[in-house]
Amino acid sequence: MANYVERDGDWVLRPPGRLEQITMHLFLLRAGANELQALCDRFINTPTGNAVKAEPVFKGFPFVLLTVADIAKGYSQDPDDADHGWMTERDVGFFVPADLSWGGNARVANLLPYLYVDNFPAVLIGREIFGFPKVRAQIQIGGTPWQCTVTSTVQKTKDSTKQAGPDKVLGVIRQTMAPGLPLPAKLDDALTFLIDHLRQVLGMPPTPSSAFTKIPMVFLKQFRDAVLRTVACHQSVVLAEAEITDFRGGELWLPVPLLPFFDVDLPPYYSVSIANALGLGASPIQPLLAARVEIDFELGFGSTLWTAP
Repeated sequence: MANYVERDGDWVLRPPGRLEQITMHLFLLRAGANELQALCDRFINTPTGNAVKAEPVFKGFPFVLLTVADIAKGYSQDPDDADHGWMTERDVGFFVPADLSWGGNARVANLLPYLYVDNFPAVLIGREIFGFPKVRAQIQIGGTPWQCTVTSTVQKTKDSTKQAGPDKVLGVIRQTMAPGLPLPAKLDDALTFLIDHLRQVLGMPPTPSSAFTKIPMVFLKQFRDAVLRTVACHQSVVLAEAEITDFRGGELWLPVPLLPFFDVDLPPYYSVSIANALGLGASPIQPLLAARVEIDFELGFGSTLWTAP
């Protein structure tokens, strides 16, 4: 491979990266089995000709995880890029757990079909190095009641005469005033607590909590060709893994029949229609459970599972 040519003022900082003082809200949403399989086919199976194979986990109870992360400090740990300092970042995205197999290997990894970020260097780093489908957005988190609003560029209707512009692509608002169940102070105990509730909701088989201290993610990394409008000049499947390095507690909310909980709003547009693509149904969408965790994690180097010839 050719050497990367460094540009003055560029922000494609080298991994590994570290993210600290993260407050993350998580929302478990019931999804559509056919829609999730279609995503696996579109982004992994079809491009690779099944050289890498992905299919949704828990086909009998398909789900996605919506994450809202408020990151106080993110930075590169590379010795040549560490002096660029640190930045804040807010991320809102969807995780689709998938059974992944390639070349005699198999594991569970998360496919991320949508990811909105308010930090432009983070968009560059994520898209160019790993293939994160990051899109720049304005993200507001907090308030009373707690809520999250993501605003990004959309085209509302199929109309070449209309100007694309900013609008809300996602909103979450906390309707319940009840405090959540406090999570145990130790990471392993907290994961066991969360997994026990997930198992009750999803009918999960027994799974050791240590399996969740690392968050594997799989991406279709691609760049559109400059001449041929439907062709990628580069295409590969990249596996990356974030590892939780510190845990500072959190809380878990479970819905109670006939009482307000959390509402998720996903307006449909011509340019993006998240609820339809994931099979989530009409807004407002009610999560199956919600949680808040306080964590740090590191994102190391990725690995390339497949590259287009």
